[in-house]
Amino acid sequence: MEDEEESFEDILPFILMLKSKADYKYRNGKNQKIPQVFRDFIFAGVDEIIKINTKQGFDDFCYMFEAVVGFIYGINGGK
Repeated sequence: MEDEEESFEDILPFILMLKSKADYKYRNGKNQKIPQVFRDFIFAGVDEIIKINTKQGFDDFCYMFEAVVGFIYGINGGK
């Protein structure tokens, strides 16, 4: 258990950085690279990871993120 917590602590700064990256890509709606709903999804996911505070919480978010991105890719015809 201790190793898992240490590895979570190692990746925590990168998890927190996801909010900054999503905000940068959204750019307050001006010349945006991602829609606001996707930015909000990232923010909510990071907040939940922090609340759970385990590597398993991060892994679970990654699986959900992968599914969402795959679904969006599929409905957009691979674009």
